[in-house]
Amino acid sequence: MLAKNYVEDDDNVFRFCYSPEFLTWALTPPGYFPEWLVGVRQSSNQRLRGFISGIPTTTHVYDRCVFNATVRAGDALLTRYSHYRKATMCEINFLCVHKKLRSMRLAPVLIKEVTRRVNRRGIWQAVYTAGVVIPKPVGACRYWHRSLNVRKLIDVEFSRLQPRMTLNRTIRLYKLPTVRWHSSCMNGSCWHVANWFGSIVTGDQDTRIPPHDRG
Repeated sequence: MLAKNYVEDDDNVFRFCYSPEFLTWALTPPGYFPEWLVGVRQSSNQRLRGFISGIPTTTHVYDRCVFNATVRAGDALLTRYSHYRKATMCEINFLCVHKKLRSMRLAPVLIKEVTRRVNRRGIWQAVYTAGVVIPKPVGACRYWHRSLNVRKLIDVEFSRLQPRMTLNRTIRLYKLPTVRWHSSCMNGSCWHVANWFGSIVTGDQDTRIPPHDRG
């Protein structure tokens, strides 16, 4: 259902296509609650017609840290900076309703139901994102894309050739380097994360990099 009814462009041509492995990773982090995954099925054929998800998450909003109940890494670090306020939050994602049912106001019903289930856990704060202006936003984000398969993107008209650019020049422009691992790089560890996080907390107060604990 997500592949045919989730986020798409204005022309209804391109949509997100998530793999089952990615959805399993995104929806079932350590400490997740199965009842926060809410779906609506059609009674006649049991097909999914609406869905919304919630997962416990760690969120840092300016000078307030909000941690989830089950911290999976850096426990000593979080104890060290225990002067931050600790509470539990819920991250809402993957709100999706079948196109033919969007006039029936199924989305508000899904939102109310997942809110009720989250509240039953004693959690009263949640965070979510949207591509439009939402009530009382706490942050904004701008992101960029890098084209990987340029030829295919142009063939399907997702991208277009820039003026005075040929296809071969565009492919060479976006070509990735052959060496993807620098000799000076190393695998990160909890020790690196602890020192990095400590430098941010004790350093410049204008730094706004939120730690996001997903395991």
